[in-house]
Amino acid sequence: MTMKRFLSFLLCVVLLFSLTSVAFAKPKKESPVLYVAGLASRELINQDDGSVVFPPSSDTITASIKSAVVPLLFNGLLMRDWNGAAKALCKAANGIFESCKMKPNTTSLYNVDIKSSDRDTTSVEVYNNGGEYFFTYDWRYSPLDIADLLNDRINEILKNTGCERIKLYSHSMGGCVVLSYLEKYGYSKVDKLLMTDSAFQGMDFVGELFSGKVHVNPDSLTNFVTDLVTGTEYDWVAELMNVLYKLHLTDALCKVVNDVIVGNMIDTVCEEMRDFIFMLPAIWSFCPAKDYPTCRKFAFGDTPAEEYEILVQKTDYYIYNVQSKIEEILDGALASGVELAIVASYNRPAIPIVSSAVNQSDGTIDAKFASVGATVALYGKTLGNNVQQKVNCGHNHISADLVIDASTCLYPEYTWFIRNIGHSEGCKGDDEFCDWFLNYDGQPTVFTNPKYPQFFNYDRNTEDFTPLGTYQAKT
Repeated sequence: MTMKRFLSFLLCVVLLFSLTSVAFAKPKKESPVLYVAGLASRELINQDDGSVVFPPSSDTITASIKSAVVPLLFNGLLMRDWNGAAKALCKAANGIFESCKMKPNTTSLYNVDIKSSDRDTTSVEVYNNGGEYFFTYDWRYSPLDIADLLNDRINEILKNTGCERIKLYSHSMGGCVVLSYLEKYGYSKVDKLLMTDSAFQGMDFVGELFSGKVHVNPDSLTNFVTDLVTGTEYDWVAELMNVLYKLHLTDALCKVVNDVIVGNMIDTVCEEMRDFIFMLPAIWSFCPAKDYPTCRKFAFGDTPAEEYEILVQKTDYYIYNVQSKIEEILDGALASGVELAIVASYNRPAIPIVSSAVNQSDGTIDAKFASVGATVALYGKTLGNNVQQKVNCGHNHISADLVIDASTCLYPEYTWFIRNIGHSEGCKGDDEFCDWFLNYDGQPTVFTNPKYPQFFNYDRNTEDFTPLGTYQAKT
């Protein structure tokens, strides 16, 4: 064999083995998706007798209300003893939520947890080459503690699938849990982050409640009731609310509620409910950092008692090292190659018992917080016909309805807004958008897909999302 033929033969052998190695190489596995649920996504069960303690049964609620009616009416309406009326009201509330109470050391007062089957690690459906999994938890605990369980779940899924990274899709309180996970365990096992209507920057609602600032606003009350009944058989109630508002009767009603009822009962209510509401680490994570010092002092005084030490330490750590450092945490994730999408919903009125109910929200989470910094008009208002974008970034980030300027978001290119959808209101359009992002190869922006621009509208009848468009304002 000549040298020339030998080299040709050798080249063929090398090429053959090269092709063979490619043919037998394992295809890249699609990262599995782990959905991190929000608050109260699963029932809480008394582990001793198997009874459901949350959500409370209708029998429990009825019995507690019945026990409160007589003392509430007697003390409040007849005797004008608002302190006694408040105690009767709180006795009923404590009866409803007794089994959900936590100890000051952040553990459950009773033997209560979610069902063991809810911790199942089996993939619920095939998701491309990977799988889709759910992570549920006892929502009462601190996101810092739940993050440890999330880490265990991620490790188990990656071990079982043979994948190196996971796609985390979180909603509501799930955003607090995921942010805590990233702060504690880093980004090396994360492929994508989809964070929808997250409470990771808190809620003005909690900031006001936890400082005793209860206030019923006539505009917010009218908006809330109107939204609640519109499109139902009780449409006439919306018309009635409109008439009452125009006649200023709603103003008079709210004044009575604020001055007579709230003004005389709020201190007693806060004190009587302390052992329940102030002992829930999860709810403390919804307190905005700007309000936290005031709320902490309101609940525990200037120097918290020793029995509250563990609770306060965990809450302090979450507020100052997780919530307040969201930019540092997410910047680190992006720098490590994690792909991000933040989704905030708006144009649904909030519960009208605090002044901040005038904020734009999905009915629960303020749009300014869920979007991490958007400039947002108040509910029913706009930013004005002559609005100019606050940050000149070379792109248009003002919604066509003149409600949102997304240029002030932490990540304006990675933040989407859905108009008219409520908190945790699942729909076809939402599923399709999430599927698109989770399957997209690379980091999409709000300009990547014409079907999913920065702003889109939710049609409740068809469950579809349609582009809302942007306002062509000066930048």
